[in-house]
Amino acid sequence: MLYHLDFHVEYPDNMTQQELFTVWSEEANAAGFTYHEKNGSKCAGRSNSPEKI
Repeated sequence: MLYHLDFHVEYPDNMTQQELFTVWSEEANAAGFTYHEKNGSKCAGRSNSPEKI
């Protein structure tokens, strides 16, 4: 089953790019996603993915 979610998120105007990426990383971790580099590119995947990270 596929769900389409549409939502709007606002962050402070004075937030730096690094702070924004930190928040996104924390939110992704809470959702069960992990970030890693593969072939020089940043990738995202579910933490229960069969692929080793």
